[in-house]
Amino acid sequence: MKIDIVTAGENAIPPNYMIEGMLGLWRAAGHDLLIRPLGRLSRTPDVTIAHVDRTYVDEALLAREREAAPVINGAVTDISKRTISTALVTPDDAYDGAVMVKSNLNFHGAAERRARALPVRIADALWRNTKTMLPKGWTRENLHYRYPIYDSKAELPAWLWTHPGYVVERFLPERDGDLYVTRSWIFFGDRDHTRISRSHSPIVKAENTVSHEALDGPPEDLRAIRRKLGFDYGKFDYVERDGRAILFDANKTPTMAGRAPRHMELLSYFAGGLAGFALKPSADGATS
Repeated sequence: MKIDIVTAGENAIPPNYMIEGMLGLWRAAGHDLLIRPLGRLSRTPDVTIAHVDRTYVDEALLAREREAAPVINGAVTDISKRTISTALVTPDDAYDGAVMVKSNLNFHGAAERRARALPVRIADALWRNTKTMLPKGWTRENLHYRYPIYDSKAELPAWLWTHPGYVVERFLPERDGDLYVTRSWIFFGDRDHTRISRSHSPIVKAENTVSHEALDGPPEDLRAIRRKLGFDYGKFDYVERDGRAILFDANKTPTMAGRAPRHMELLSYFAGGLAGFALKPSADGATS
């Protein structure tokens, strides 16, 4: 099978991405792989995988890809928090509980900044290092790489509500005793893996996780959100509150840096999901 993996401009997939581990397995199985920039068609593939590590993807370029072949994640063009979050707060709504401030762009817009010209990236890096030393309130940009939590939205500065780079979400942590909980659902076609992670920190990250375990699967309402957003492949981070899933992050280019035997077992399982795709265009041009 001819498989094209299209990117934001790169001709290689860095090893920290989950799909990079699957590429080796597909290549060993005899598939013909080509990694290339989105929109630069040089052949007619049997299937294309959109692996564009950007918050927004050019719909016109995706449409060109869909004309040539079925596209995995071919319907996902916007993973900004304003699009995917189910916990957004507005200045005029009735919610009066704790809130969290986040970047609207995926992963604080790090991929977008890496794509900018080198002099701009250097200037950005100098500014990011400098602004952390400034007194609080001197700059509106001191929220990068942080997830500040406030007891009420009334504590937020007025400028935050109109700043395009940030969103405000209800802070709705899931707890397990004294620990905070985050759930993650990784999926590729009909293959999926769900796990729960616990931390003493309200911001649960890999580096502060104290325990984790696999779950049987995600709740049905999260599966419905996946269908609505058009994801074929990705990772959803969520919590469960009052019997329902609250999605707060959706990633269409998930990472898995490890290649230990337990990682390779999981990657092999996901790689087998390629056969589960009915490789025919659906109404929106993605796979179905």
